[in-house]
Amino acid sequence: MNNTIKFKEGKAMFPVAPQDRQLECPYCGKHPDQIEEYLEASKEENSTPIEYVKLNENTYCQYTGCFVCTTCYVNIGSPTLDKIHSAFPYFRMDVEPLDGQNSEALVKYRLGEL
Repeated sequence: MNNTIKFKEGKAMFPVAPQDRQLECPYCGKHPDQIEEYLEASKEENSTPIEYVKLNENTYCQYTGCFVCTTCYVNIGSPTLDKIHSAFPYFRMDVEPLDGQNSEALVKYRLGEL
């Protein structure tokens, strides 16, 4: 797991960790259980697709529950992790909110005040 959102920012915006059912690739809308590459890799590692993503997917963000699957990563031009992770809070704010997210902190993040 790689996380470019700073701890203070992440905890301010998302004080409650995302539930496993909320993990998704925001570009295709799929959960790890719906993506063949994670189904296969998790079988090889004797884990679940969710555990595999949390432990092995570099784009996974523990605060937002977002990751970018390989197909989407290539389709969006293989951006840096900083760019990917900075987009995840916007997705959670505008498209698919998490239970317990702090909307005030998200607005401050968007305005560069957090």
